[in-house]
Amino acid sequence: MKKLTFLFILISGFLFSQEFKITPENYKNKNDETKNFVVLEFENKTKDELFKKVKSYIISNYKGIKNDGYNEIENEQIVLDVESRNTATIMFIMSGSNIWAISNRYEINFKDNKIMIKPSFKNLTNGVDEISLNNGNFMIKSIFNKKGEPSKEKSIDFINSEANKFVLDIKSAISADSEW
Repeated sequence: MKKLTFLFILISGFLFSQEFKITPENYKNKNDETKNFVVLEFENKTKDELFKKVKSYIISNYKGIKNDGYNEIENEQIVLDVESRNTATIMFIMSGSNIWAISNRYEINFKDNKIMIKPSFKNLTNGVDEISLNNGNFMIKSIFNKKGEPSKEKSIDFINSEANKFVLDIKSAISADSEW
C-alpha cells in the first residue's frame, strides 16, 4: 500500500506540479513567468508542521548543510545553498571527461497550509570552469548569450530538472506517511 501511495504522489506530482524554468533573469514559474516562486499547498498542515517536515528532510538529505549554506528563522523561513553533488540523487552533465555540477540557493517560506519555494541559480561548474547565467564574454562562459538565447542548450534541461526535482522532493517529503 505504501508503494502505491508513493507512486500516486510521484505521478500526481508530475501531472499537477509547480515547475520552474531557467531564463536570463533566473528561475521563473513555468506556469506564470511573472513569478519567480511556486506555492505548494498542504491542506490541514500548520506552519509549524510544514517547517519541521522540511527541516527534517533537508537535514536528512543534505549532509553537513547545517555547518555552511543553511540559515533559518524558526517556523518562518529556511535559506539553503545546494550543490548537486551534495544531493541524495546526483545529476551530472557529461561533457567530454568533465562532470558538471549545479549550485542553487533555495528560499523556503512557510504559512499555514502553504510553502513558497524560490530558487536562485548560482552557477554551473566542473571544478575548473564556471559558467554563469548570462553576461558571458570570450573569457567567461554563460548559459544565455547577450540576446537572451541559450548558448548552452544541454545545460538548460539539467538546470531546470535540478530545481524541479528539489520542489518535487519537498512535496513528497511532506506528503509521505510518517509512520515507522
